[in-house]
Amino acid sequence: MTKTTPHFCTIAPDGLRFPLPGGGSILDAALAEGIAVPFSCKRGECGSCRAQVLGGTSERIAPPSEAAYQVADDELLMCQCRATSDLSLRFAHWRMPARPAARYSAKIMALDAVAPGVTKLVVELQSAQPFQCAPGQHAQLLMDNGERRSFSIANLPAETGGANRLEFHIRRIPGGAFTDHKLAELRPGELLEIDGPYGACTWQAPSEPVAHLVLLATGTGFAGISAILKTALTSGAFQTVTLYWGCATAADCYASDWLDEMEDAYAGFRWAAVPSTQRVQNEALAAAHDWAQTTVYACGNPAMVREARELLKAAGLPKDNFFSEAFLPATQAHQDKAPYIVRHPWEKVGAAFSLEGILDARRRSMDALPQIAALMVPGMTTGEASRSPTSICAAWARPTTGTRPTCASARTRSAPRANRWTASGNCAPTTCSPSTWAPCGTATKGTTATPS
Repeated sequence: MTKTTPHFCTIAPDGLRFPLPGGGSILDAALAEGIAVPFSCKRGECGSCRAQVLGGTSERIAPPSEAAYQVADDELLMCQCRATSDLSLRFAHWRMPARPAARYSAKIMALDAVAPGVTKLVVELQSAQPFQCAPGQHAQLLMDNGERRSFSIANLPAETGGANRLEFHIRRIPGGAFTDHKLAELRPGELLEIDGPYGACTWQAPSEPVAHLVLLATGTGFAGISAILKTALTSGAFQTVTLYWGCATAADCYASDWLDEMEDAYAGFRWAAVPSTQRVQNEALAAAHDWAQTTVYACGNPAMVREARELLKAAGLPKDNFFSEAFLPATQAHQDKAPYIVRHPWEKVGAAFSLEGILDARRRSMDALPQIAALMVPGMTTGEASRSPTSICAAWARPTTGTRPTCASARTRSAPRANRWTASGNCAPTTCSPSTWAPCGTATKGTTATPS
């Protein structure tokens, strides 16, 4: 019986080499050997594990789906291919981390409702060794059943000093095992297991002069963008930095106050909230940026990431100047009829009819009040809020008094900054000088917005 000789993969330029067992994907083989490689969704949609083929051959394990990331002729997706010979690969969009990913025990320090259906989770790693990550990377939270959920690290851990704290922005996904179930049970002081850091959509200091930086985010994709934004502003590497943040309602722009402060502190920074009736990539394109001299980071909705890549490349953006991270829900959440699960801590009463159980239920109910409040807007019942928080659009329909200021207006703070929606694409941050900038667009009273 002839014994099959295994193939090997070599990663350039570091020279790392690992075996490629027959049948499995190249990505699975790398992870099994503990090799640090970029990856995220593991189903061929995000493009994080794309690699340039320097030598060798491979084949797809399964046909690509409609949502598949489109690779170049000399590239492959490690999660979707297996080797048919020895391979030599290179990652043009990713650099080997100085320290590999590791598992940490993390103490929950805070659970704050910052927007309808969005929780800010702050944890402190129980390790004396400083946590090192690149701005834009994510960590994986381990669940009791061994499953993992990936969330972007929204802060710069180095800024917390010896505290070693990480911040995550987590949106509730109906039916989600973690976001719709486990998250509601967590309490400050409890411990979580975290693995990381991972991710290829990271801050890259420009090796050649690039004048402008454009950041695109939808929903909690802002978490991955925020660390990149902080680093870019403090680096002074760009003449202008512009953020387009797609949100369903004004309340979903949960970092608007901080962004306004950054806008005042850095003359070259502008940001715009884009309602879900518009598309962040279209707003950016309409602003007529000098795309040949621009770097773009995009985080959030996979459709936005795909369309932004194609639109901006066609407008003149260099291929290597586009970095992205697509946010893909876990497959369990994609069920038309998910079984009912306990969604909030106030639905669990513990040991009923005992003094201990009653007091415990009372404590958990009080702890849950901020979460309840975050799901409510004037005119809604608590039942409506808990059943469908992502459809809450009353904040978008708040009374308005005529047209909000446009770029042609003199700079003014008389209009609430939370209402800085872009609406037509004719008015965008970089078309204004710092002295004339004011919130863009108009909003129509009673408009219903849905998440993009």
